[in-house]
Amino acid sequence: MSNNSLLVRQKKLTEAANPKTVLGKPGPFGDADVGKPMITVQSVANDPNADIGFAEITAGGWQVVSRPSTEVLVFLSGRLSVAPKDGEKYELAPGDVVVFPKAWSGRFEAIETCRFMFLHAPNG
Repeated sequence: MSNNSLLVRQKKLTEAANPKTVLGKPGPFGDADVGKPMITVQSVANDPNADIGFAEITAGGWQVVSRPSTEVLVFLSGRLSVAPKDGEKYELAPGDVVVFPKAWSGRFEAIETCRFMFLHAPNG
């Protein structure tokens, strides 16, 4: 990978991390069972081994049953509670990093609009 390619990706990451940057047109979050959250996603790197990007989601809740891949979230802003299927509920704060392994199950509640960086590792 060339230095120019790395600089372009770094610029995309920096821009998308800024809470004032509009990520794109929001659409309905299909898995929601509480509220009507809207989600906006901007992928900055996508290949067969990983999908990296940013997402912003408005208030609402949804259940995850047996994640199909490992996901890492770097929480940037807002309020999001997470409740593992057999664990205690906790709230993510800006700066938190959390890993949801493949087959993880639990519940998410976006208490207010949230922005986070994600890494999906389909083979991990």
